[in-house]
Amino acid sequence: MAALPESRENPIDRVFDRIEDILYETWKETGFGKVTIESERVEKGKGKIQVTVKGSTFYRHYITDADVREWNSKE
Repeated sequence: MAALPESRENPIDRVFDRIEDILYETWKETGFGKVTIESERVEKGKGKIQVTVKGSTFYRHYITDADVREWNSKE
């Protein structure tokens, strides 16, 4: 029996995972806090979108238009 190909996690899912991690840690430690999400199209990034998730620390992710279409097509 052939093994199933590994599924590639969409970068957008990683952004949401990071948001979930920040909220969980914030709520577990203090019960209050703030999460800020900024996004912009990066000129030098060859059409990529830069997404910055800020909490007490910040994380930057890059996603492509193809990633957005793939993520949007999920049912």
